[in-house]
Parts: sequence; C-alpha cells; structure tokens
Amino acid sequence: MQEFSFYYLSKCLLLFIRVRFKNIVVTFIEATIGQGSSIRNHTESNNNECITRIEKILSIIGSKWTIQILRELSSGTKRFAQLQKSLKGISPKTLSTRLQELESYNIITKTVYPEVPPRVEYSFSSQGEGLKKVLFDLYEWGEEFLGDE
Repeated sequence: MQEFSFYYLSKCLLLFIRVRFKNIVVTFIEATIGQGSSIRNHTESNNNECITRIEKILSIIGSKWTIQILRELSSGTKRFAQLQKSLKGISPKTLSTRLQELESYNIITKTVYPEVPPRVEYSFSSQGEGLKKVLFDLYEWGEEFLGDE
C-alpha cells in the first residue's frame, strides 16, 4: 500500500501525518521542550486549531486530480486545453471543478482575456506559490524517505 508521511517540528509541537490513498490519519505528540519537558500523545481533534487547519489543507489538495493539476501548473501558466491534454484520463467536468475549487481558495488565479474567442489561463496565485514550495519540499523529502520505491 502506498503512503507518504510528513513530519512537522516546532519548538512545542511534533506532528506526524500519514496519508494512505483517501484515508488521512493524523497523530501528534505535544512536547514542551526544556527543563521538565512532558510528552503527551493525542489523536485527531477538531478542537485543536493546528490539526483542523492541516486537515482542511489536506482535504483541499487531497481531492482526486488536484496534486496532478498543481504539478502541471508548477511549470508555469497553462490554458484549460493544455491541462486536459497533459492530464490523461481527467474529464472536462472534473478539471473544471478542481480549477474552480483551487481558485476559490486563492491557490490559483484564473485570467480571462477579452478576446474572441476568449482566452483563459491558470497559474499559481501569490498565496499558491507558498503551497508550491511546500509541495516541492515534500517531494524532496519523499525522495529521501522512499528512495527507489
């Protein structure tokens, strides 16, 4: 079964996320670093803002085809037909839905040019550029972690 893991470490929180296909398992260990440090294990909690935000982000980018769309846009601005051609097997409806979702979260921008026929281009927004960096870092970490798997 394919899976990837992501570790996040701050001075007070160690977070472990394991994703298996559509199942997201979130576990975190809260630790106070320094004298008298204590460690408590927790599981997924809607009351914890950190976990809730990560769950939200994973639900957005974890939708089918979303990572592939983001991968294609990472190389630059693309038109709808270019995306559909490079993403073999995606339906126009699914592509349109995913692009609308990413645009609604301000991850990508849609630029419509006043031409006949209309020209529409998609690219990462300035906010999406931050996600692009995180995904690239996650990819590099996965290369080290998974090796030649």
